[in-house]
Amino acid sequence: MAISDDLKSLRFLCECVSGGRGGYTDPWSEITKHKLLRESEEWEKKYPTERYYEPNFPVFKAEECADFRTLCEEMAEQVVSLFEGKRAKMESAFARTRLANQGWEFSDITQCLYANMQGGARTLLEQRGLLSPREKHRNGAEWIFWAEEPEPNGSKR
Repeated sequence: MAISDDLKSLRFLCECVSGGRGGYTDPWSEITKHKLLRESEEWEKKYPTERYYEPNFPVFKAEECADFRTLCEEMAEQVVSLFEGKRAKMESAFARTRLANQGWEFSDITQCLYANMQGGARTLLEQRGLLSPREKHRNGAEWIFWAEEPEPNGSKR
């Protein structure tokens, strides 16, 4: 997907829907399909047929994210330390699987291990009331959307 440099875009946590460089699809296609847009009340209408829409989810402005970004970076360092600290145990567990005998390397499954850890943490945080659970929508899908305004220098973080 070609993105012009002057195009305003939002960065979603999931790169598969981000509007900036490196994203793979238009974020608004899925959002509009699932009716996550609402009519904006902020815009003054000149004609009765005019309609202005806004996202029906929170959008963080770049300047509002500084404190959160610092906290998230600190927590990310803790997660990395935990992952590194458990690496020997994970490699040992991997060595006992059939995958190791089939020529797979431990590095082939680290993304899967991380995803399972992250998913398990999300479930525990939801159960403990520290994260809002994903909402169930009319189509049966459960998900939450939010976005961040890109930093002025164009970097992702």
